[in-house]
Amino acid sequence: MVTDQVHYTQNVYRDVLNAMSRPGDIVCLVEADSSFAKTFNCFRATSSLLFTLLDHDVTYHLISDDSVNMSTMITAYTLARHVPVEEADFIIVLMDAQESEVEHALKTCKVGTLRDPHLSATWIVETEPLQLGKEIKLTGPGIETETLLQVQLAQTFWDIRKERLSEFPLGLDIIFTNRRNEVLCMPRTTIVEKVG
Repeated sequence: MVTDQVHYTQNVYRDVLNAMSRPGDIVCLVEADSSFAKTFNCFRATSSLLFTLLDHDVTYHLISDDSVNMSTMITAYTLARHVPVEEADFIIVLMDAQESEVEHALKTCKVGTLRDPHLSATWIVETEPLQLGKEIKLTGPGIETETLLQVQLAQTFWDIRKERLSEFPLGLDIIFTNRRNEVLCMPRTTIVEKVG
């Protein structure tokens, strides 16, 4: 990796940490000076996260209609291994993912153990729109009162997430990305309620 790519991924990592400490805040990632952030056929923000978070020490599972070609490219560039969803450190959900596959992955992904809650899956989910709105309400640590958002996901997604988070500190962390090179983080401590 050349120096500018190292600096870029370091900046992306700082942006993600900032977003994770402030759930519900939509954070724009730093702009890339090179084309490597557009290497994969996905949102630029998603591509940046893949370069930043994946390496030869982690595993991932990709949910996409083009998962075979995409996973081959992701592994070639990051050296991370594509594995079944039950074993994956990262679950990557692209815009073309089938809802049934996403729901299956939510039900079967790692949520850690009581001894090692950090051994859980981190989700990277592409969604449009991702903006302030009145679809869901977020409360919890890092949120002053509440945050109202519009995140285009089925109610079953939130229901399954809530079920998987029922035995704290077990759970999963989610990073949402959109077409505007923005991310929004939702750690396991964030409570999500449907509005209306």
